[in-house]
Amino acid sequence: MKVEFEIFIDNFFHGKIFIGEYADNSASAIITSANFTDSGLRINNEWGILIKDAIEIDKIKNGIIDKIKFKCFNEHKIDECLAKIMETPIPVIEKNPIKLNLSLLFEERENYLGIKTNATFWLKPIGVSNDLIPLSAKFDEVDSNLHFSKLKPNGVKEGDVLICYAVGHLNILSIYRVNSELRNTGNENDRWPHYFVGENLTPNYGREWASQNVTVTNQKNYFLENNLLNITPSGINSFGSLMRGADKLKLTNEFGNYLLNKILKIDAELEKV
Repeated sequence: MKVEFEIFIDNFFHGKIFIGEYADNSASAIITSANFTDSGLRINNEWGILIKDAIEIDKIKNGIIDKIKFKCFNEHKIDECLAKIMETPIPVIEKNPIKLNLSLLFEERENYLGIKTNATFWLKPIGVSNDLIPLSAKFDEVDSNLHFSKLKPNGVKEGDVLICYAVGHLNILSIYRVNSELRNTGNENDRWPHYFVGENLTPNYGREWASQNVTVTNQKNYFLENNLLNITPSGINSFGSLMRGADKLKLTNEFGNYLLNKILKIDAELEKV
């Protein structure tokens, strides 16, 4: 029997699921705390559940794979790693350690976050001028309710990207993808009754934002100094409407992608710490 395999590397994924797919399109999966070892599956005190619903298993698998940053690590890639190791034998003299970098074999998937081509980038303030976001606050939860004023946030749709910053000190707090339709708290006395559920794309950064000194102002200035591009579709390269109390500002794709890539880079570096 030939067994084909693919290894996906995701430093954010904590749980374990072992999936077996068969030629007749049936499937089984073990969702468990155990490692895939004899001790883990047979001896240790672990928990787990076996499911055989092929449709649900497929949903779980696709949900995980869609969020993985790197391309799969298959038999071919393992052979490349082994060849690289064989080309770099251990030196006889210990004072000359080998220089072996296998990280170049790990290829990032293009647009691994799955940002839609029609996604709009928005700048969104959080907090109020008389109650600023404290520097100790963390924005590292997987999902958050992102609230808007009593005026419906027209134009914002599922799949859009919200770059959230703090009112007052203007630090970028984290970046979210709109992951739901528009919802309402149902309380007519709420100042911010409309909200979307946002998927946090940069939780590591959101945990350490206060030490990064990345503000919407210094990033706007840098972008305009180094590009012949606008930050808003209207060509008005300022945050005037936000300073006057607006709860969102539409950005150009160029500026939005610039901010997203910058924060993602910091997020990836913080992941290694």
